[in-house]
Amino acid sequence: MSAPIVLNDAAAAKAARRAEIERVRLLDDISYNDPRKDWRETILAGIRAHEAVLDVGKSSRDWFEPIRAKARLTHTLDINVFEGYPDLLADLCQPIPPAYHGAYDVVIALAVIECVYDPQAMVDNIARLLKPGGRTYLYAPFLFQYHAPKDRSFQDNYRFSPDGLAYLLRDFTEVEMQPVRGQYATIANLLPSWKQRIEPVLGPGFGRLLDRWADPRKSRLNASGYNVTAVKP
Repeated sequence: MSAPIVLNDAAAAKAARRAEIERVRLLDDISYNDPRKDWRETILAGIRAHEAVLDVGKSSRDWFEPIRAKARLTHTLDINVFEGYPDLLADLCQPIPPAYHGAYDVVIALAVIECVYDPQAMVDNIARLLKPGGRTYLYAPFLFQYHAPKDRSFQDNYRFSPDGLAYLLRDFTEVEMQPVRGQYATIANLLPSWKQRIEPVLGPGFGRLLDRWADPRKSRLNASGYNVTAVKP
């Protein structure tokens, strides 16, 4: 067999991808949606009084008011308009006015990235919105049910493995990913009504019990999703 025709530097591309993945810290500590250990509480604890925060989709939910009380400035952003919300109306996949570049110390976007049509554009805009050294907190689903509403007021477009997230966040530093549910708890979570009816009754301890029989590495790589922290250089 003759040597293949070289169209581009495939070896360099493979090496770059491997480096992007290896620099990410995939945490051993798996989250099981334990209300006693809510990741949003960790986000709140990291916010400083002098900081400006942008909450995309008001995705911090019940933790929004405590965050607003702690931060110097808190804005919300959404593509839809509701009564009294948002502060900023924008499609996060479209260009952001330069006046808002570097305006925020923290950008929160939990369970938002799967709903946009251009995840890379969203991540790039988050980088533009952040000051150097600013932090973003994301939640990205992986092995998770389709959850767009029937009226399509938002869409459910994508799922993200750790490798895919590493690529999207390649221009950020200090990227950390915390798996949400391990391998077997993730399978259970795909069952109808598990999250709304069964898991709240059995509690997070049952998910941990299921995952005692799973391979630890596979549990981290086959999660419901990932809590992600990243820093703009």
